[in-house]
Amino acid sequence: MQVAIRDANRIKTKILYLNKIEIFEILDLILNETFVSFGGQIFRQVKGVPMGNACSPCIADLTLLMMEYKYMKRSGKVNWRAARYIDDLLVIGVKDFLNICQDIYGNELKLEVAYQGSVGNFLDISLQYQHGLPTFGVYNKTDAFNFSVNRFSYPDSFVSNQVHRAIIIGQLIRYARICSNRPLFITRCQEIFGIYLQRGFLQSFLYDLFFKFAATYRSILMKFGILDKAHVCQMAGQIFI
Repeated sequence: MQVAIRDANRIKTKILYLNKIEIFEILDLILNETFVSFGGQIFRQVKGVPMGNACSPCIADLTLLMMEYKYMKRSGKVNWRAARYIDDLLVIGVKDFLNICQDIYGNELKLEVAYQGSVGNFLDISLQYQHGLPTFGVYNKTDAFNFSVNRFSYPDSFVSNQVHRAIIIGQLIRYARICSNRPLFITRCQEIFGIYLQRGFLQSFLYDLFFKFAATYRSILMKFGILDKAHVCQMAGQIFI
């Protein structure tokens, strides 16, 4: 374990060695001595890992990883593909995975099927199979809410223009990396720029920002056929209708 110690001049890194007993003692403290205050009362958490604790994702991930390792060791090679982020799983090519997961995780992880068939969502990715080919788009769970969610700031807020630029460009990078085709990317760009226009941002500010993004991240736009400035202008015309 590495521990960073900051002093006035520089950051020093020390190596902290823990034996198995000390690790178990730390885990016992984290898992069994977590308390929360609510409604003027103090409650002790008795199930699961503490939410918000910095080490909770690692504990959950390593626990499930060991279960998967033991299953693989028992079963040998499997003929299906899966991806897991903490307790969110994406499984491809297995219709009865709920039965299999009981053998992997036992009663420790209760799974529910959120999507199945040719359409599904995993984290912030929307997946769809058409004619044997996958299509990837951006998934945002708030799109299905029956109320509006305030996701972006206003020009008269205390948020600086530098932060506004960073947020928008960050979203554009995410859209470009996830979306597998041009129409899906343009739709998401229209959405975010439409929100900022409705909130009072100047179109010239957003237009220049898109060109800055396109110039800086040309490589991830090449899959949409964006090869030169003329192509960027054409796409901007489609976004800023």
